[in-house]
Amino acid sequence: MSRIKATMGTPLMRTVLVDGPQLRRIRLDARLTMKTIAEMIGVQESTVSRIERGEHPIESIGDDKTAQWAEILGINPARMPRRETRPDPDNILVRMSHERGWTVKDLGEQAGVNPSSLQRYWYEDSPVTSMTAGYLYAIARVLGTSMERLAGRPEPDPGAVPEPPEDWDGEPLRWYRGQAGLPQVNLAVKSGQPQNVISGIETGRRSTGRVRAGTLLDLAAALGVPAERLIAGAAPLVHTPRDPRPDPEETGAESDAGTLDDDEAFRLFREGVEAHRAAGADPRPEDAETLWERWLARHDRQVLEGRQSA
Repeated sequence: MSRIKATMGTPLMRTVLVDGPQLRRIRLDARLTMKTIAEMIGVQESTVSRIERGEHPIESIGDDKTAQWAEILGINPARMPRRETRPDPDNILVRMSHERGWTVKDLGEQAGVNPSSLQRYWYEDSPVTSMTAGYLYAIARVLGTSMERLAGRPEPDPGAVPEPPEDWDGEPLRWYRGQAGLPQVNLAVKSGQPQNVISGIETGRRSTGRVRAGTLLDLAAALGVPAERLIAGAAPLVHTPRDPRPDPEETGAESDAGTLDDDEAFRLFREGVEAHRAAGADPRPEDAETLWERWLARHDRQVLEGRQSA
């Protein structure tokens, strides 16, 4: 607490109801960065960013970390932003987990998946087909069901198509496509997935565990096989967050002078995305999110620098 008091003075307990954006403004008033908050409560900086933007439930970090965050900012923990709705009991993830007495945190720990990443599917903010195939396979495995059932799709007959022989050392997708007698272009048409995705998987340039679950489910349905058979080794993947770009403060580089308002930061962000596209490197959604988080972090630093120099 000495570090907090040295930065903020004695915190005053606020009783106003706050949402994510208000939480960010309180943090800026306290002259704290997202990185500082993340380090002090023990979470990823991107988690702080998503909670402040209202895109991620604060429940995912647990009551202890939420209380720490509130204490740092001088907010009554009862006033921290929380999701008001409960998960739909008919959601198959929720129902099958509750049958085992599991919470979303328990499911994540059992499947080897970050529980905070499961929140969006637990509350149906996103369909399970948008998670990676490795995630969905890991969850299906611990729940004792199929990827198709979790995605609400028809389950194919596992015995309809033989499995690759033990000495097969290529990608399963290539084997099953050969058994079906389908050229890549025909499988692309039948599955609705781009041919370059199929080629990337078969050549090993794309990991089957890291493609979108919906992509793998589409390919599996077109071939009449369970989706899990297309995952090389049928092993779940563990999420490894990408390292963010080093901050100028950490690398010793000089940060940009002046301050940016939100509109200016977003304009520059859009220009950066357009530059990526013009260079032929169209960013994926997760890349765009990372770019935006970097802009927010840069913006916060500049706001703090402007206030400290005022």
